[in-house]
Amino acid sequence: MNLSLDAREQLDYRITHAQPLEATVFRSVAYQYFHPDDVISGEGTRRYGGRFVPIGVSAVFGSVDESTAVQEVRARQLMLKGNSEIDFLEYPRMTYALNIKTDKHLDLSGGLPSDLDSVITACSQPGDHSASQQVADSWISEGIESLMFRSATGHGKNLVVYLSNAPEGSVTVINRDRLLSELHQRLVG
Repeated sequence: MNLSLDAREQLDYRITHAQPLEATVFRSVAYQYFHPDDVISGEGTRRYGGRFVPIGVSAVFGSVDESTAVQEVRARQLMLKGNSEIDFLEYPRMTYALNIKTDKHLDLSGGLPSDLDSVITACSQPGDHSASQQVADSWISEGIESLMFRSATGHGKNLVVYLSNAPEGSVTVINRDRLLSELHQRLVG
């Protein structure tokens, strides 16, 4: 995606003035990814990419609130399968709360100048992520550790943490040890 000169300058300014972030986000995962370490591994995005994440980049997504996390799952199902019916093979699901702490955070979720807003809106549409991945290359190469953006569902905000740029421990599962203990007890009896 080609950025206008104004949009490029607006984006560069925001990248240069990135701020630290501390937040709690929610991530809904299918049964095969229930282990807390899988939830924050970034392996899925490394393999398949995602919105604002090019293939080959390990990253962890989350939503600012739990309802947005659920809506993101439904929207993904609709996009992949062409209907909004629940696929029971993807259930049970578990929603994790994640602590996020990054030093270089870029917020593109609102209050943007019109040139930049139109680019981010176009990149946030459901479906093909290639435009958003191309734009994301510019801030990933500049060392941005996390990005906030509007959900494509029209409700809420999402966050992505670029694990290769973020310090180790920037994404942690809240109550990880307790969750592992409870999962173990349920599996073993």
